Amino acid sequence: PMNAYSRATFSFVDPIILAGNEKPLEESQLPMLSGGDSARTHGRVFKEELERRMKAKVPAPPPDYFGKNQTVPVKVQGVDAKVLGAIIKVFGPSFLIGGLWKVPQDFLG
Repeated sequence: PMNAYSRATFSFVDPIILAGNEKPLEESQLPMLSGGDSARTHGRVFKEELERRMKAKVPAPPPDYFGKNQTVPVKVQGVDAKVLGAIIKVFGPSFLIGGLWKVPQDFLG
């Protein structure tokens, strides 16, 4: 049964791993993902966030001491930064929670 403990410790995955260790798994042997965990949902949310960021204006870099614009690499202020920002916005909280859970386990294990 899927409860908070099994979700937090990933113990619900144990039977799947044991079965997969014996022979390759078929799709029918894998549990269904919840709607919020599907690739379709994550892809849609990521696409919406990226589109929102792409429409946002990138502020021009401030002038330097001599009044000339500083040269900032396009990758830092442009598309790459927006993609990274969208990834952090969409997936960051899950990875942060997982990381916070993992650190104590590393110290205890």
